[in-house]
Amino acid sequence: MVDKPSGPDTDEFPVVPDQVTSAAPVTGEPVRDTGPQRRTTGFVLAALVVLFAVIIGAVVFLFRDSDSDDTADGTQALATVTTTVDAPTEPPTEPPAEAPEPPPVVTVTETPEPVGRPVNPALPGSHSPANEAARSNTPAGNFNNVYTGTTSTSPGFALAVRDAFVRNYLDTGELNAQVRATSPVTGQGYDISCQDNGEYVTCTGGNNAVVYIS
Repeated sequence: MVDKPSGPDTDEFPVVPDQVTSAAPVTGEPVRDTGPQRRTTGFVLAALVVLFAVIIGAVVFLFRDSDSDDTADGTQALATVTTTVDAPTEPPTEPPAEAPEPPPVVTVTETPEPVGRPVNPALPGSHSPANEAARSNTPAGNFNNVYTGTTSTSPGFALAVRDAFVRNYLDTGELNAQVRATSPVTGQGYDISCQDNGEYVTCTGGNNAVVYIS
């Protein structure tokens, strides 16, 4: 024995014939599928937005970098430009010619005038002027007037005796002294004895040399 299901019997429902669904009539313009075009437009807009953002970022970066070159007080630092200019080359100059040596200067030792000595001493008759002061009769008393007392005494040796006497007088203050003088004629040195008589000094020695100093 076969048990029947507890539900309604299928024989109770009528058979429904197959229905054919007819397409609705198309009116107006045809409908186009715009799905891919919208996606392309959205991609282009997104790319433009990204490009614009990149440009804005680059401008901001460059502006901030230029601000970093400003000095601390807000003024823009200026680059120092050093220009090297070659000096014109001067032609070599010849060394200056050496100046000729000046002639030797002959100095006459001036002596202080002794107090109380006569300006016009009474010299022996054999005296002869040996320098310009004696020839021009310059007032005596300062040992600058020089005379020879013999013909064997040269004016040059008389002046050498006078210089030796004056140097000794300036060093010692003595009017009676032994000095040594070199003859410009013979080139030899001679010991000379000088004695003062209050008016003039008489120096003798060498080869019969006599010199008066006043």
